[in-house]
Amino acid sequence: MQNAVKDAAGEEGLRNGASLQKVDDDGVTKVISVKLTEVGDGDEGSSAPPQHEQMSQVAEEEQKRQLDMARQAAALQQNILAELLSLSEGERADALKEAKTAHDEFLTKALATPMGPERVAFMQNLDPMLQRKLIMHKMWEQMLKNNGGVAPVIHQK
Repeated sequence: MQNAVKDAAGEEGLRNGASLQKVDDDGVTKVISVKLTEVGDGDEGSSAPPQHEQMSQVAEEEQKRQLDMARQAAALQQNILAELLSLSEGERADALKEAKTAHDEFLTKALATPMGPERVAFMQNLDPMLQRKLIMHKMWEQMLKNNGGVAPVIHQK
């Protein structure tokens, strides 16, 4: 059999992976040899889609989205800090007291909400003013912590 294949394709044809077929006079084709070709991950000459490039594009888009959200969060924090610093001592104390009350009420409601989809929905549907107060409280508490528990002294002109 091996001699018949060599005779049909020739030595050179076998080394190049030639497909050997025999066509009878009645139009029936009989496959004598099959060449196996493995498809890689978007390699040159491959018919597979370049999955690595697609995945890196998705990762890049996700990274851009996260950077945009971080930029927005930083801008919001700067606005809240500027607002706090522009208030008089009495107004700031009132705003921080209100923020602390909002924080405590939020924690009570959040812990009373069952875990799972209900709590997620609760968190996602927070009022923007409540979110602002929660951020204000968290930022001020972080400033106190960083300052050894002492409120920063703010000099106004």
